[in-house]
Amino acid sequence: MSTFKCPPSPRVLAKENLHPQFVSGFTDAEGCFMISITQKAKNNKWQVLALFQLGLHSRDLPLLNKIQSFFGGIGNINVSNTAKGQKATFLVTKIDDLIYVIAPHFKTNPLQSAKKIDFQL
Repeated sequence: MSTFKCPPSPRVLAKENLHPQFVSGFTDAEGCFMISITQKAKNNKWQVLALFQLGLHSRDLPLLNKIQSFFGGIGNINVSNTAKGQKATFLVTKIDDLIYVIAPHFKTNPLQSAKKIDFQL
């Protein structure tokens, strides 16, 4: 798995700004809010991780780059091989980014599907 950020040029961003409601609707369809609880093998301590994730086929990587730029460049985009082909994932795990960037967006542009409950948790 590789991690990289591909910032689009400012000219591309100026022409192709995403509408906030598009981002919310897209998240309704393809997004995930999750809390993961794992035990670290190294020191046997528990770790709690909150995350926001959008996953698509790698051919849609340019759209994930636009969404990452929409959110100010936070998070990472990973490309990995799966049984169904290459998958591209936009992932935000930093708690400050979740609290001060992701949460305010979805409070002002609410989700419409059952994912709204996942977000509220």
